Amino acid sequence: MTCLLVAILEFHILVRLMAKDIGRCRTVCKKWYSFLSTPKFARLHWGATSSSAKKVVLATPENSDDIATIIYQLTSFYHVKVIDIPFNEHPFEFITLGSLDGMLCVCLKNNSRMSIWNPLTGCKRDLPTYNDNSFFKVYSDAFAFYLDSSNEYKCLHVKHMVRESVCIYSTISNTWREITVDKEVVFRNKNDKWSLGTLCLDGIYFTVGEFWSAFVELILRFDVNLETFTNVGLPSFPYEAGWHYASC
Repeated sequence: MTCLLVAILEFHILVRLMAKDIGRCRTVCKKWYSFLSTPKFARLHWGATSSSAKKVVLATPENSDDIATIIYQLTSFYHVKVIDIPFNEHPFEFITLGSLDGMLCVCLKNNSRMSIWNPLTGCKRDLPTYNDNSFFKVYSDAFAFYLDSSNEYKCLHVKHMVRESVCIYSTISNTWREITVDKEVVFRNKNDKWSLGTLCLDGIYFTVGEFWSAFVELILRFDVNLETFTNVGLPSFPYEAGWHYASC
């Protein structure tokens, strides 16, 4: 009976957990750490979460003012419904700054205001104004949408050309707050252009390079729990001197 319960736990429960929860389970004991770190478990987890789950994507039909959801499973897909956009704008007139757990953080091009929107439920929240931090400047600001260790959704907004500031928006309190950062790391050059943030585990990564250049000069990491920036540099590859990373 004990062996049966262990098999059910390992092959029917653990394989269906989210990646973040699997990371936590690896700290339970050495046996779980060993099992959850094997290629075999990785294949089981991928199979359990990808074969049965339906993926949802958004599509904007050509010459249309609508956004449609498309559900696809394995190699088949089919159109589901047309979504009503909660903005008086064409889909091409807003920019997606980040996406997480089915929600989008978008910026309207005409007024630079930011909102969090769930296309499937239709819920929308306009981000409040705080020292110009509800306005996103496309060619100068950096942004990330993330989840911290307390499972709170937050937004990170970096302004580094006109007014140097780093602010965090809390979805619980619905407020912005400015944080103190190492200016030599974050604001090294007013001509820098940042990418939008990429969330990986407990860090958000930004590529940084000069505005008029297509090359990346460094990668900055923002710790979502400590709320600090560090320069993680660039990966080392055995290429000839003078080779640069192209920005993505």
